[in-house]
Amino acid sequence: MLAIQSEIAREVSQQLRGHLSTEDQRKLARGSTENSEAYQLYLKGKYHTSKFTKDEFRKGIDYFNQALAKDLNYGLAYSGMAYYYILQDDWYLAPNESASRAKAAAQKALKIDDSNADAHLALAMESHWYEWDWAAADREFKRALELGPNNGDAYGLYAWYLAAMRRKEEAIDMAAQGQRVDPLSLLGNFGPGSISVFTRQWGLATQQLRGAIDLDATYWLDHIFLGRAYEQQNKMPDAFAAFENARKLDQDHAEIWSALGHAYAVSGNRAEAQKVLDRLQDPKALSYVAPYNVAIVYAGLGNSDQTFAWLDRASTQRSYYLPVYLTTDARLDWFHGDPRFLDLRRRIGLPK
Repeated sequence: MLAIQSEIAREVSQQLRGHLSTEDQRKLARGSTENSEAYQLYLKGKYHTSKFTKDEFRKGIDYFNQALAKDLNYGLAYSGMAYYYILQDDWYLAPNESASRAKAAAQKALKIDDSNADAHLALAMESHWYEWDWAAADREFKRALELGPNNGDAYGLYAWYLAAMRRKEEAIDMAAQGQRVDPLSLLGNFGPGSISVFTRQWGLATQQLRGAIDLDATYWLDHIFLGRAYEQQNKMPDAFAAFENARKLDQDHAEIWSALGHAYAVSGNRAEAQKVLDRLQDPKALSYVAPYNVAIVYAGLGNSDQTFAWLDRASTQRSYYLPVYLTTDARLDWFHGDPRFLDLRRRIGLPK
């Protein structure tokens, strides 16, 4: 199928070239590759990266590197790598490491072709998640959508930005558009349910996320957000079942363990919550743990001092979780009136 797709693309391109100016033909060639092996390796990298698990990420970066070994000037392979690295932010890599690598790869892609939508999307995420530059993020998200209007991932990620900016109706509409334009995208289908969680529409979130899981049950984020929606409705058996489904998909992700620990805490099982905390703070247990995930378990236990101590660590590290989750995560709602929360939100620059 990859060979057929590549052949069709070549035939269409050849037919178009007779109707294009020299400049248009040059633009068409930028960022592409004449090497069919590089193209197939790039597609495999995109596929595996989209799964969002540690093992699949490793496969994804390996394929992108193989694609670049075949064609060092392959712009799409650089933008795929940029997307790969920014997705690692506070999941499997420290923010400064993932952000710097993502930005460098995106800039290489744009030097080859400044109309590369995926590269602009990676820069938008880096501006939002790490630099906390809201104007730059908004500009890059819009540019990515202008250049790639059928990219479900871009709509879903822009919706997260809009939710954090307190632009609720725009966020809901943006997530819905992503699902419409790319109904088979895992992130595109996750978008509406995640925004419903961010906007505290628990029943709707449950319905949307269950629909996304019916499409593909291997996407752990769907299960995590479904569990959070159940938890807020005090449907704890369903919440634990969802969190366990996520844990089966990726045993090494701290956000999954954090969600499980918070659920144990709010359900009164402090001993199990403490076990999760011990795991999160054991340097040998997981490959990487973002401070935010530790803070969430302490929040469930009602320990405000430890919650803010770990949130401050997250701020120092420029954690992706803060610009995305701080004001959208209902598990922190109880702390919103605390002066320390107000100061943290001010330092990050999030709107009231």
